[in-house]
Amino acid sequence: DIPDGRIRFITLMTCLESLFNLGKDQIAHTIARHLSVILSENKEQFKENYARIKKLYNMRNSIVHGGEYKGDMITDYLDLSEKVRRAINYCNKPNLTKEELFEDLNTKGF
Repeated sequence: DIPDGRIRFITLMTCLESLFNLGKDQIAHTIARHLSVILSENKEQFKENYARIKKLYNMRNSIVHGGEYKGDMITDYLDLSEKVRRAINYCNKPNLTKEELFEDLNTKGF
């Protein structure tokens, strides 16, 4: 119910940061890699998802740091919203700590 699309977008990206980030280094890479592992079924999909998520994260940076938003806000928001939904569903496992999730995702990949 947040009326400002930019704030909705940032809020979704913050959700991914809280799910996948353990430190202050390589945040965009970590989010893109872990989410791509979850979303992808093969190496090609992984590469496409990784590039798209990095682009979405760069859009987040542009919004946060006062830059010009280059893209279709509605399309990007809907895409990010779907990715966040899938991430939450994946991470919603009982008895799995954030550290264990991070380790599990680090051992997977293409």
